[in-house]
Amino acid sequence: MNNNIITRKSIDRIWDYEFLLFDADRTLLDFDKSEQMALKQVFEEYGIEFSDARHYKYSKINQDLWDQHELGLICRDRLIYKRFEDFFAYENIEIDSVEVEERYQFLLSENAYSIDGALELIKDLSIKYAVYIVTNGVKETQMKRLVATGIEKYVRDIFISDVIGYQKPTKEYFDIVFHKISDFQKDKALIIGDSLSSDMKGGNNAGIDTCWYNPQMLPQNIDVDVTYEVDSLESLREKLLDEKTI
Repeated sequence: MNNNIITRKSIDRIWDYEFLLFDADRTLLDFDKSEQMALKQVFEEYGIEFSDARHYKYSKINQDLWDQHELGLICRDRLIYKRFEDFFAYENIEIDSVEVEERYQFLLSENAYSIDGALELIKDLSIKYAVYIVTNGVKETQMKRLVATGIEKYVRDIFISDVIGYQKPTKEYFDIVFHKISDFQKDKALIIGDSLSSDMKGGNNAGIDTCWYNPQMLPQNIDVDVTYEVDSLESLREKLLDEKTI
């Protein structure tokens, strides 16, 4: 990827944005590390052997359910308790899935890790831009992790689907977000996230520009409009911050 960024439109004016809407998990927060640590702990507490295969299976079940949630096929409350229910059924484990989920949520919130460079990026961007968090997830878990990593104090507001009542990528979610942001202008807004189906499609539905954070350089596998694509937070910094000072 040349210069760490692919441009779908002229990049010369990228720093003209005023409102930056950042996804949380896998964009600023290291969700995979948090998930692995929390799963290890909860499995150990309930006498379940942890393995890469079981971690992969749980993660797949969880992601499939979140994908359904984004499509409006399953409500958040059902999703949260169904993932362990389905996982234990697959593994033929007889344990109270509701009890495990509640313990897991606590442990997940306690295991807070940010992606390298994320805190410094948000701190510096907050001086020149109005920075917000737009995230699907559970309020208590997301807030605790954003506070623990220090990111929360550098953003103007945090919009969590659990509170909004809708989820990315729905237009309804973004309509509420935009209404809550003072003096918001769509043509001055950019959403930045790792998910094509949630963040990029959400930006399309909302009518704002998009920046796909794609550190693994994955192929674009769904039909969405991506305005910019970056493979590192450092390359995002160069375009949003460093060049704005020139």
